[in-house]
Amino acid sequence: MASKYPVFGRLDSGLENGLSSIGFLQAIALVRTWERKEAGAGAAVSCKRRDLLDLPLADFVRLAPALGEAFAWVGDFLERQCIVRPNDLPYKTQLVPLAAVRAILGDGMEGQGPQEKIEQWYWCGVLGEMYGGSTETRFTRDVEQLVDWIRQEDRAPDTVTDAFFFTERLDTLTTRNSAAHKGIYALLVKQGAVDWHYTDSPLSPGQLDEYSVDVRQVFPKAWFRRGNSQGLPTNSIVNKTPLSYRAAMDMMGAPSSYLSTLVAASDLRPEWFADVVATHLIDPESLRESDYKRFYTDRSRQLQELVRSVMGKPTMLRDVSEGNAR
Repeated sequence: MASKYPVFGRLDSGLENGLSSIGFLQAIALVRTWERKEAGAGAAVSCKRRDLLDLPLADFVRLAPALGEAFAWVGDFLERQCIVRPNDLPYKTQLVPLAAVRAILGDGMEGQGPQEKIEQWYWCGVLGEMYGGSTETRFTRDVEQLVDWIRQEDRAPDTVTDAFFFTERLDTLTTRNSAAHKGIYALLVKQGAVDWHYTDSPLSPGQLDEYSVDVRQVFPKAWFRRGNSQGLPTNSIVNKTPLSYRAAMDMMGAPSSYLSTLVAASDLRPEWFADVVATHLIDPESLRESDYKRFYTDRSRQLQELVRSVMGKPTMLRDVSEGNAR
């Protein structure tokens, strides 16, 4: 199955580079066993190894085109989430049940209500880091529960109800290999971040490669060598944001110093450039004053709100009950 979506890569290239062949077969098995269960001919939805080995050729031939279209739909969905490059994909495995549900429901997944549920499920899976372990059981639960939920059933899937984002997790999201790290990066683009060099409009999925956009540190590493961290994490997602390579080239030294360079290069008034900075959920005044504590506290608060908005639930302190969530 050829795909125009770079995030998938080639089906036979393995999970390292894109959707794997086994992922495609698992999606077919999920749909087939769901159909059998609905018809009363099977006991459970499943995609275990035996389901793949016992998959009849006729069922594969029948279902493969529908799954091909479903994965193309998933590619469109990911692009709407501003995830278009393989290295930016939080979980490849989460695409398997999503494609299976699309194949089952078809156009029943269109419309504002279903789309909102799908996005909430997706971001709960990413930010709650629900697909980091064994996935076969979660595949089957998500297919059954997501289908029912989209069909107006009251109960949300376990991936939604069991997912939580702990506030202190922001401090420890330091590596781009983390699903939540990748998720917040994508959400910053999705919510309207404007590049600090190409300031004409918010970043779009198509510009991520064109402008060599990557995660860049707001307060540079060299600045912390002078002991300016105030005991706060320096390499977490709180101190990172999606920016072009060209913008990063001007971000040397203290933010109070490099901001004037960026403003001059942009041909914008300082107050207008402050609005550009704010699109990254960053307090511009904290950069003008090179006040890392103010920056870190305010950015953490804004990122928590961003997470809360897409997960549809409050962020949590690990040592308190949900009743005291913030």
